[in-house]
Amino acid sequence: MSNKVQVIFTFELVNREEKEVQGGVEVLDMVTASVGSKGLSKGCQSGPQHLYALILKRNSPNIIRFLTDEVKASAGKFGFEINTISEEITETPDNIH
Repeated sequence: MSNKVQVIFTFELVNREEKEVQGGVEVLDMVTASVGSKGLSKGCQSGPQHLYALILKRNSPNIIRFLTDEVKASAGKFGFEINTISEEITETPDNIH
């Protein structure tokens, strides 16, 4: 049994488009979020650390939505508007290397 389990949130800017509009510039950033784990192999999930990681990973879509809402609120305080165009959740294997 491993004593360490990791849940890894990765955010990546995959595309940026800028276009001039009346009164300024519109910027479209495409950011992907992925969640992976280390130490959550199917045969070895017997400790409390595994339970914490499984719960965190299972709730990752809600965590990412929460973070998105926080980013929108923070940007709004500076006069920026952020719109989420699409959300897609894809299941991946439990372990990343």
